[in-house]
Amino acid sequence: MSSLPSDAADVLESIAQLPSYLRATLSPDGDRLAYYYDGTGRYELYVHDIATGERHRLTDGELPRDPYEPIRWGPAGNRVYVHRNGHESDIYQIHLEDHQIEPVITSDERNTLWDVSPDGHSLLYSRSGEGCDRRLCRYDRTRDAHCQITEPDEFVFARGNEFDPNGDRMVFAATRLAEEADISECTVHIAASDGSNRRTLSVGRDGVRTFGKAWGPQGRRLLVYETYGQGRSGVYDLQTGETEWYGDVRQGEKPVTFLPDGNRFLAIQKDRVDTIPVVYTLDGERRELDFDGAVSLDPTSSWDIVLGTNTVLLPRSTTTEKGRLLRYDVASDRSRPIARVDYGEVDQSSFVEASYETYESFDRLEIGGLLYEPPGSEDGAPAIVLVHGGPHDRAARTFDWRAQVLVRLGYTVFLPNYRGSTGRGTDFKRRVYADIGGGESKDLAAAGRWLRDRPRVDPDRIGIFGHSYGGYLTALQMVTNPTLWAAGIASDGLMDLVDAYDGHPDVPGLHEMGDPEEDPDLLRERSPISHVNALAHPLLVLHGVRDAACPVEQARAFRAELLASGYTDGDEFEYYELDERHGVMDVDRKIKRWEQVLDFVDRHL
Repeated sequence: MSSLPSDAADVLESIAQLPSYLRATLSPDGDRLAYYYDGTGRYELYVHDIATGERHRLTDGELPRDPYEPIRWGPAGNRVYVHRNGHESDIYQIHLEDHQIEPVITSDERNTLWDVSPDGHSLLYSRSGEGCDRRLCRYDRTRDAHCQITEPDEFVFARGNEFDPNGDRMVFAATRLAEEADISECTVHIAASDGSNRRTLSVGRDGVRTFGKAWGPQGRRLLVYETYGQGRSGVYDLQTGETEWYGDVRQGEKPVTFLPDGNRFLAIQKDRVDTIPVVYTLDGERRELDFDGAVSLDPTSSWDIVLGTNTVLLPRSTTTEKGRLLRYDVASDRSRPIARVDYGEVDQSSFVEASYETYESFDRLEIGGLLYEPPGSEDGAPAIVLVHGGPHDRAARTFDWRAQVLVRLGYTVFLPNYRGSTGRGTDFKRRVYADIGGGESKDLAAAGRWLRDRPRVDPDRIGIFGHSYGGYLTALQMVTNPTLWAAGIASDGLMDLVDAYDGHPDVPGLHEMGDPEEDPDLLRERSPISHVNALAHPLLVLHGVRDAACPVEQARAFRAELLASGYTDGDEFEYYELDERHGVMDVDRKIKRWEQVLDFVDRHL
């Protein structure tokens, strides 16, 4: 059990409990927001009056502790649809007048709501079973009837599934599944609202995922985008069947939504550690918004963010400021806050601003990342490398409470964006393909050596922490570069790639990085479990027992192999299972997990 010093416990609790806004979405009349907010210590659903600033809490513990799923308004603005039971979730409606919660769609499978028809009579949702199984369905509330839209051998993707503005048609992205699950490609489809008259749109290139994103006014145009290693926005004309593409595919952009006139759309571009909102006109004019800080829009989510002709809702964050919700005028570049974060007794000026730093990796490729240094620290400070997951994710110039906790406790913190990360364009993102645990792992080793040469870092007290794919890379580092790191924390990571392919073919992010039939030796060689006898410094392994993305059996097998190799649990390594899914958002569970982390690094760094 953790025996965290009281000062460290106080720092952890004060920063980890700072609240956040999630999934903010506008009401049909544009006067209110519905969002998740964890000001009480766990996420609850709120409705916020934009004009008055007043907000009302609609739930009291009924929501999942980790609310990943979308919020959707009923068309009359008198009800909100949410998920109640987490990942294996059911869909409920909450009446705004009396806060009554009623079930709408329930089953033993996972149901995810995507859209509500303009008349409120139909719900578009997906239903998932075991493995690579996700079907698109429609629920007719007037007849209490469900129908499946996709074919039995099809997989529908978790984005871009929407009714058109009239409710007569729908758009969705799906792919056919062969004997081997492969979701690396998909196509865009349009059908009538009951699933009939389906047709496939001729958009996108072969080998690239293409999705619908948003309907234009009157449903005459459709905003689409390509992704999966490349990214650009397109506008598909439903009358001519032609697509106009926008942006440089080498850099990578994704659309968010049309503006009300239908002649402009909002997109985002990830540029190293920044996220830049961009407005395009249909004739190709591109303008980056004058945005101070980073915008944290998720283009894969069906959020309603348009407030008016030129105004949109933008979540803004910096490395020293928690995300707040802004009303942004795209014509004048002026903004004003709609909702701020309550910092309570935490002094916001005490947060450390991160600097963007670069270093040279093994092959002279430049790698960048965010560096946090304790104010006034002397020579010999311990350091920790925080490794992001994905691998197609990144460290961004947003508020990272973990980094702020660690730097407050005297650690130098570095968040590298290794090859495969987003924000550096298509070529950089694809450098991890067919090379899982290769170049990107060497980038992390180069980060550790780069830290060793910094004058304010003790070269003998450098640790590494990673979650998910970052947990995999952390474990791999600890057994393939055992003398580089003084300690490591591997959270919810894969340990045996061969087993991950064989037993869980739908694990995200693996298929483009190695072929289990063509490269079994590569997968075996890049698996941490294959090198356990090289572990030389303390390793903490944390894993959620309800993790569907990286199953806990991976961690258990790794622990068994360590024990078989003569290592002692509680001495050379420490192993804890937690009652969690793949990562946590709930304050209490974040604190519980990080009490283990901070206690471990306090003893070993």
